[in-house]
Formats: sequence, structure tokens, C-alpha cells
Amino acid sequence: MQRTVYHLMATTTPANSAAQPDADAAITFTLADAPLFALTRELSDLDAVQELLQWDQETQMPSGANAVRAEQVGTLEGIVHERGTAAALGHAIVEAEAALAAQSARFTEADRSLVRNARRDFDQKTKLPADYVRERAAATSAAWSTWQSARANKDFGEFAPSLTHIVDLTRRGAQYLNPNAEPYEVLFDLFEPGMTLATATAALDALRAATVPLLKRVQAAQQIDNSFLKGDYPEAKQLAFSRELLGILGYDFTRGRLDTTAHPFATGIGSPYDDRLTTRIHVDDVVSCIMSVMHECGHAHYEQGIDPALSRTPIGGGTSSGIHESQSRTWENIIGRSDAFWSAHYPALQAAFPEPFARVAVTDFVRSINRAEGSLIRVEADELTYNLHIIIRFEIERDLMAGKIQVQDLPAIWNQKYQDYLGVTPPDAGDGVLQDVHWSAGLFGYFPTYSLGNCYAAQFNAKMRADIPDTDARLAAGETAFVLEWQHANIHRWGSIYQGDDLCRRVTGEGLNPTYLITYLTEKYERVYGLK
Repeated sequence: MQRTVYHLMATTTPANSAAQPDADAAITFTLADAPLFALTRELSDLDAVQELLQWDQETQMPSGANAVRAEQVGTLEGIVHERGTAAALGHAIVEAEAALAAQSARFTEADRSLVRNARRDFDQKTKLPADYVRERAAATSAAWSTWQSARANKDFGEFAPSLTHIVDLTRRGAQYLNPNAEPYEVLFDLFEPGMTLATATAALDALRAATVPLLKRVQAAQQIDNSFLKGDYPEAKQLAFSRELLGILGYDFTRGRLDTTAHPFATGIGSPYDDRLTTRIHVDDVVSCIMSVMHECGHAHYEQGIDPALSRTPIGGGTSSGIHESQSRTWENIIGRSDAFWSAHYPALQAAFPEPFARVAVTDFVRSINRAEGSLIRVEADELTYNLHIIIRFEIERDLMAGKIQVQDLPAIWNQKYQDYLGVTPPDAGDGVLQDVHWSAGLFGYFPTYSLGNCYAAQFNAKMRADIPDTDARLAAGETAFVLEWQHANIHRWGSIYQGDDLCRRVTGEGLNPTYLITYLTEKYERVYGLK
């Protein structure tokens, strides 16, 4: 999961002005000496410190420090809000806007994106009272440890008061930001600016319509045996193989690190120079760790691939949650569950874990990690059913923010939806409504971007394969650098100069189109299950 600060991103050029990004073009700022550049660079540094505190809380911080960390985070958030709403910043934005209007040709696309980002961010932040910002930061910081305890205890009641407070705060925040819009529309825009909620909903509807009949065909076929995957995989050996795998994928350890946590995530602390990832380890399931590492590596690849010229600026991170997720899902699923990738790298897994893999053929291993079935845990779901997990959360969040359901109703609603959509019922809250960390951080409106990421991933994959027709042959030969190079040139290096759907249009020639994902999933699962 990509960690996201409560912060608005830039608007962008109109969709019909899209043109393929020039991979060789230098990214420069004419505004580098302007007051706005220095002020926004300071804010970027403060955001990085916030991310560092959050990373530490979830990986290294002693449990006894939870209370004081909540206060520290609240204090820092207050400082960030004060600096981000200062009159000097507002004046610097006006000055830069006037310069762009008077002499547009002097300025670069990076300049224009920086100014648009600063304007949007400033306008929105000035709508959030400082007391509210501090209260929200302290509440979400404290709620993380409460969620962690409640999940371990499988006790939703332990977390419910914190969640109720966060839901109330989130509704208030949406009201501050745009009192004329539905709260969920406002929240969704925080993570996928420029895309309407209606567009996202249409994509989810298309995926649901295609997934349900395909899943029924899969369920009617003979199920794939993956029982051999369960075994004894010591934590130390899993971590060692994870580091070896990250080396194969081209992750730069001089600018990142791998740690363990309750819920896997990646975070940029000064991209592209410090981009860290985490994983979760189950000693009886090495595939869970492998896919977690490949997923989070995709996020880190994105941040490590951003042009250094954008470092410490408001446009020096990934452009949207959906585009970010597209990179993680590409490495986790499109590459990480492919025959081509494992035909080259399965011997490394066999060497690390002779039991059971020394006695399992690579073809059986690949089929086993592509098994499709209704399941409880979103982060471990197969590609085919994953979007149904997202739809469940999307529908719950939308109704919760609209006041149609209440926090105390969530366990029952969650369990019913899992039965209706996936045919399974969680045995307890730990594997049910408490499984995701997002709500403790107030990240409502974030979940739909996971499915948007799947759509973008398939669309980018189709374009990459059109550009590099021998992709599978090169993966089977053990190459991965060429994939990363294509992503760096077309997607990563631009940071958030281009908005998500605009970037997609510039790279592929069209905006978000779920048909690519539907085609990819249909062809894949017909092949894996031998469907006619």
C-alpha cells in the first residue's frame, strides 16, 4: 500500500492536449529562483519528515512510544498546516501565476505543474482549520495502534470508538473542502484528482459485469491443486529470499530498505533517494511474502524512477494513487504470476526452499499461484476476484460517508457482502472488517484506486508489449531491466507533472479503459483453467 499524506495534488492540462512524453527531454524549472520554489521545497521536506515518523511507527518504534508519537505527529501536522496556509505562500503563488500568464513561453511543463499543484494545495488547505488538522493527525496516529491491537484480538468493539471518531472527522473534512459536493466525491478526488467518481464507478461496474460470469466458469472447472504451497518457511529464510528477489527486480538498496510490518506498504521519504518497502511474513505461506514484496517493489520502483530534478518539490512523487497502484500490480501480477518470469527464476526459489519446490514442476507452481477462488483477505486475493474485494469496500465507504450505515453496523454488513460477492463468510473480525489498515489512517476514498490501478496496469502492459514484442522471451531469459527502463521513461520519471488519466492518454493514446483488464483476465483464466 502506498502511504498517502492528506494533501491535494495538481490539476493538469486538458485531456485533448495530450502528447507522448519525450523520454529524452530534460526536466527543468525556470521558477527555481522564485520564492514559490523555496517555500514549496520546505513543505516537501516537512512532508518527508512526516512520512519518516509514520514509517518508524509501523516498523521500528517501541510500543510504549505510541502516546507520545501521536502528540509528535499532531504537532508536526500543525506546523505543516501553518506553513502550507501562510500568507507568504499565497503571495508567492499569485506572483508565479502572474509570471506564467505574462510570459508563458519562458516556462516549462514542470513550472506549470508546480504552480497548479501549489494553487490547488493552498486553496484546499486554507479551508481546513488548524485545530481540525491537528485533531485529525493525532486521532489517526493513535488509531493505528488501536487497530493493530483490535485486529490481533479479533475485536471490532475495541476499534469502533476510534473509527467512529475518524469517520466524523473525515465527514467534517469533506465538508470543509467542498460543502456543495457529496462527501465521498470529495474524498475520492484527494487520491485521483481530475477523474470523476462517476468514471471510476463505471469502471468498477464494467469489471463486476465481466468478473461474475468468468468466475462462475472458473468455479465450474476442475480446481487447481495448490495444497503443496503450505509448508514451513522460516522468517529469516523468507527475508533472505525477498532480498534476493528484490535484486532480481532491480530494486536499489542504496536508496531503500526492506522491513516487516503488520500491513505491507511502501513509502517515499525524499524520492528518488529514499524509498522504502515492507512485507508481512506468514511462516506457512511463502507465496504471500513473495507477492507482497513484488507489489511493494512496484511502488518503490515508481518513486526511485522519478527524475532527480523533481526531488523536494510538490511534483516529486507519483501522480495519483491509481497510477501508483498500476506499477505495483504490474510487478506483482502481470510479471510476478507469469510463466515467463518464473521459467527463469524458479530455480532460485527451489534453492531457497527445496521443500516443497524441488519436487514441484515450474508449470505446476505457476498454475498454483494463479488459482482463483473466493477468499477472505484482500491483499492475498487472486487477480480475478480482487476487484470484488475493492467493490465491497467502495460500497461500504460510500454508504458510511453518506450516513446510510453506521460504524457499529460494519461487521454484519461486511460479512454479508463477502457471502454475497465471494461466497465466503469471515470467521472473525480479524480476517474480516479489521483486516485493512486504511480506515485507521482516515484513507476513505482510496480503495477504488486499487481497481483503477489494475485497469491502468493492463493498459500500460498492452502498450509496452506493442513497443517490445519479445517481452515474454526476454522475461524467460531472465531479463527484467528492460521493463523497468520502459516504465522509467514513460511513467516514472515524470513524477506528477502529468495527472493520472492524462499520463495514461499520453502513453497509450487513450484515457482509462477497463476493456484491457477485462481482456487480459479473460484470456489468462481461460488459459490457466483450460476453458473453451
